[in-house]
Amino acid sequence: MIERPDRSLFGRWARPFAPTEFGGSLRDVDLEDVVARGKRLVLLDVDNTLVPWGSEALPDWVLEWLAQGRSLGLEFCILSNTRHPARLARLAERMGIPYLRGKFKPNPDVYRRALAQFGVEAKQAIMIGDQLFTDVLGANRAGIESVWLVPMARREFIGTKVSRMGERILARHFKKRLRRKPGGPSSQ
Repeated sequence: MIERPDRSLFGRWARPFAPTEFGGSLRDVDLEDVVARGKRLVLLDVDNTLVPWGSEALPDWVLEWLAQGRSLGLEFCILSNTRHPARLARLAERMGIPYLRGKFKPNPDVYRRALAQFGVEAKQAIMIGDQLFTDVLGANRAGIESVWLVPMARREFIGTKVSRMGERILARHFKKRLRRKPGGPSSQ
């Protein structure tokens, strides 16, 4: 299930890392809702969002999800920090999705390049990924809404494991603030 938090509840220091939405899996992202909100471009992370980290085992349901999005008129683009461009190219080709590399996320330039390439404004795009410090922060810096998902697998790059410690701190902060919200779980 995808949830949309009131980002104003989070401290000023945490807002740059706060996703517009969060949820369990890519399957939870309702593409009809994405279109209804005026989105035309879906930016996607690869590792632990579309496939398990380091894997090329592309789940059938991901291809079905992409096909549904295309049938609704959405365009897709992968933004990746991978150091394995040949693997990225193979995956992108199998999915029929262009990809961008270059300045690494969270640098907003790669997000802006995607917007320019597809001829859309930031408000017409959404970024979906599993990392706050790359996917979400970069999208926020570029003025793009973001969806933060639970990683598909526990196995991941060592640098990501380090950043997950910071994500746990932020997640606790987000949950604590959401519980205090009027009408939230703790006020019932």
